[in-house]
Amino acid sequence: TEVKSRCGVLMRKDDFVGAFKIVPLRKKDLDLAIAVTKLATGEVRALQLWCCPFGAVASVHAWHKVGAALQQVLAKLFLVAYARYVDDMLGADAKRHMCIAENGLIDMSTPEGAADLARWVLHVLLGWDLDSDKEESESAAMKALGVQVVINDSTISISVSNDKITQWIQ
Repeated sequence: TEVKSRCGVLMRKDDFVGAFKIVPLRKKDLDLAIAVTKLATGEVRALQLWCCPFGAVASVHAWHKVGAALQQVLAKLFLVAYARYVDDMLGADAKRHMCIAENGLIDMSTPEGAADLARWVLHVLLGWDLDSDKEESESAAMKALGVQVVINDSTISISVSNDKITQWIQ
C-alpha cells in the first residue's frame, strides 16, 4: 500500500516493558485474583496476584485504559502525539516547537527531540519502563507490529512479509 506524503516525516517508536503486567489490581478485586497451578509433583498451589495477569481479557482492557491515559498526558501536556497499538507507541514528526524537560531545553524541531521528551515523560516523570532495544527515532524505515513501514520524499510504503501473514492466519 502506498500513501502520498505531504512533507518530510520521520517516525519514532517506543515499547513498554511488561505493559499490562505492571498495572496493579484494585484492593477490592484481590479476592478474585487467584492463580491456581498444579506442579509436576501433583501438588496444587494458589498464588495471590497483585497485578493484571497474562492472558486475561480484563488485563487487556486495563492496559488499554492506562495506555490511553499516557497518550493524553503526552499529547495534552507535552504536545507529543503518539498512536498506540497495545504496548507499542508510534509517532511521526514534522512540526517545530520547544518544550522544557528536567535537564533543560529539549529541541522539538527534530524527531529525536520529540522522542527524548516522550521517553523522559514516560520513564522519569511517570515511572514506566521502556524497552530501549525496541526504540527507534528519526527513522525513515522501521518494523512496527510486524509491518515494514518505509517513508521517502513522496510516499509511505507498508508491507507485510509472507511469514508474518501466515503467522497471523494461523
